[in-house]
Amino acid sequence: MLQYFETSGNYDEKFINIRQDIVKGVQHSALVQEKFGNYTNTCLYYGSQHGLFHPTVEHPRFIITGGAGFIGSHLVKHLRKQQYKARQIKVLDNLWRGHLHNLQFENGSWAISIALDFCMLDLRNIDDALKFVTGADVVFHLAEVMAGISYAFSYQLPVFQDNILINSNTIHAAKTNKIKNFIYVGTACNFPKFLQHGADIHSLKESATYPAEREFWYGWSKLLGEYEAELAKSNSFNVGILRLHHVYGPYSVYNTVTEQTIPSLIRKAINTNNGSFIVSGWGEHYQDILYVDDVIDSLLSMLKRGMNKGVIQVGTGKATTIKELVYIINQLIERKLQKKMNIIFDSTQSDGDRERISNVNRARNILKWKPKVDIQEGISRTISWIADNERKQRVLVITIGQIRGGEIAWKSLQKFLLQPFNAHLAIYVSN
Repeated sequence: MLQYFETSGNYDEKFINIRQDIVKGVQHSALVQEKFGNYTNTCLYYGSQHGLFHPTVEHPRFIITGGAGFIGSHLVKHLRKQQYKARQIKVLDNLWRGHLHNLQFENGSWAISIALDFCMLDLRNIDDALKFVTGADVVFHLAEVMAGISYAFSYQLPVFQDNILINSNTIHAAKTNKIKNFIYVGTACNFPKFLQHGADIHSLKESATYPAEREFWYGWSKLLGEYEAELAKSNSFNVGILRLHHVYGPYSVYNTVTEQTIPSLIRKAINTNNGSFIVSGWGEHYQDILYVDDVIDSLLSMLKRGMNKGVIQVGTGKATTIKELVYIINQLIERKLQKKMNIIFDSTQSDGDRERISNVNRARNILKWKPKVDIQEGISRTISWIADNERKQRVLVITIGQIRGGEIAWKSLQKFLLQPFNAHLAIYVSN
C-alpha cells in the first residue's frame, strides 16, 4: 500500500525537513543512490486541489509519469534548463526501469529535489492515481511497461494488463481532477504486422494503424491507450498523442533483460576486447531511429501546437538497417576507444525488431518540428555515455547507525538502495 503524508494547517515542516535530511545524507556522503524504497514511497500531499504541489508553487505545473525513466528524465532536465523551477515539476515513477540517478545532471546536481518532487507510485492502483495525478496544468504520460522484443514476447499478458491499467487510470485521474492538458506517448509498435515485413520499405502514416493487427500485445495496449486518450478529449481536457519510432540515447536501459536494440549493440561492442562482435540475424532489418533530444523537442512542440490534433508520429523518415547501425557503432568505437572488432552476423538468430519507418508530414506541418541530431552524432553521444557508465565502480551499500528520520529512512536504505548495476557506496552515520 502506498504511504503518503497528508499535510494540514501550515504544512508540517518537520516532516519535510526529515525527507530532505535523509536525501542529503545519501547525496552528500556522496554518491549516487539507486533506490530509496519505502522512503520514496512517502509522497508529500497538499490536499485534493493541489496534490503533490505546495499551494504557493507557481504555474505552469507539470506531472511527468515515468519521469525517472529514459525519455522522462530527459524531459525533466530539459524543463529545468528552460528555467522552470524544480518545485513546478513532479515525477511519478515506480522505478521498474527508471533510476533516480537519471535525474542528475552531468555535474552531479539534481534536476529536482528527490525529497520534495519525487513520488514513487504504482499507477496500476486507481486510488493512488486519483489521489496524486492532480494539481498540475500538464501531464506528460510516459509511464508504461515496455522492454526489448524478447521480453515483450515472453510476458505478453502482464505487459498488456499492466499497460491497460496504467493508461486507463492515469487518463481517468487527469480528467477527473480537471487537469487541462494531457500528452500521451505512444509507439510505432501499433502498426499492423503485415506492414512491418517484406522487401519494400513502407513509409507509414498515422492512419495506417487501421485495420488493427498488432504483432504482439504491447502494441495493442499502447494503441488502446491512444484510443482512450482520444475518447477522453473534451473542451476542458486537451489531449495530445505523440507516437514515437525507435528512440535511443544516453540513459536508455542496457545490460538487463529489458534492454533494447541500440544500447544492447553498443554494450556488446564496448565489452568486446578486440575479438568478434556477434550480431543476431543478417542485419538487413531496418528501423527509423530517433535521438532522444529530438523526442523532447517534439513533446514540447506538441504542448505548444499539437493539442487536440489527433495522433502525430515522430521519426526521421529514414530507414537504417541493423548492418548500417553496426558499422557506425564499430567505426565510432574504434575511433573513441581504440578497439578493433571482427563483425559476425549470426543468421541462426532472430533479426529482432520489425521493419518500419515514419511518414513525418504531420509532425512537420502541425508541430513545425524536424529532427536535428544525425545518426553519427547521436550514436557517438550514446557510446560515450555507456562507456563512461561501464567504467563506474560497483560497490556495496552500507548503512551504519540510526539514520535521522528513524524507521522510514532505516527501512528504505536497507531494503532498496542497491541495484545490481551502477550501485555506489553510501555510508551515513547520524546521531
